[in-house]
Amino acid sequence: RQPHAMSATASIERQFTPSFDAQVVFTSRRSERLATLRVPVVSGPLMVESTGTADYKELQISVRRTFIDDQQIFVSYVRSTGRGEVNDFTSLFGFVDAPLVQPGALARLSTEAPHRLLAWGTLNLPRRIVVSPVAEWRSGFPYSVLDHQYVYSETPNSREFPKFFAADLVAYKTMTLKKRDIDVGFQLFNVTNHKNPRDVYAVTNGPHFGQFANSVGTILRGYMLVKWN
Repeated sequence: RQPHAMSATASIERQFTPSFDAQVVFTSRRSERLATLRVPVVSGPLMVESTGTADYKELQISVRRTFIDDQQIFVSYVRSTGRGEVNDFTSLFGFVDAPLVQPGALARLSTEAPHRLLAWGTLNLPRRIVVSPVAEWRSGFPYSVLDHQYVYSETPNSREFPKFFAADLVAYKTMTLKKRDIDVGFQLFNVTNHKNPRDVYAVTNGPHFGQFANSVGTILRGYMLVKWN
């Protein structure tokens, strides 16, 4: 029995040994024959043609360290570039956010963030308390500068919003009620109250041109999860 006991101990030690994972992913995507609205420079009919193109490239590097009882630390960095049609038909009319249309071109995608860093983890504390922090930093999304007639006065999507940063936290305690586990805690968003504007005054010669607005401050929400299994 002595060798058998030693073997069981070794097996438990291997099970609880922290593990380290790393991944590198490169994505290259090209879209063709996109429905694109062709707007004449002077006047004339608006034509929808399947001639639009878009290119997107992404390099993602991520690492993860896992520990006992599902505890882990995860860090990911993404470098990306994207260009596409400014007058993509779905973007213009799918969300009805373009008050007027104008001659388009190939430009940066409105959702492109060249650099993005994401980190999160899960930590188990005594008394069945779990804390999970999350932090994200990325480049600002691009936007276009317009003149008083709402026409592009610069290359579309040539300017950027400020760098985005948000630190969030989820903490909860697991309790047992009538043989069922219940997680009760809170969610805290934008802990540092970092200014992350969502709108910009992009019309030249306006009194607030270049100013950013509509940032969301710190938000606190309750959290509860009932586990039926």
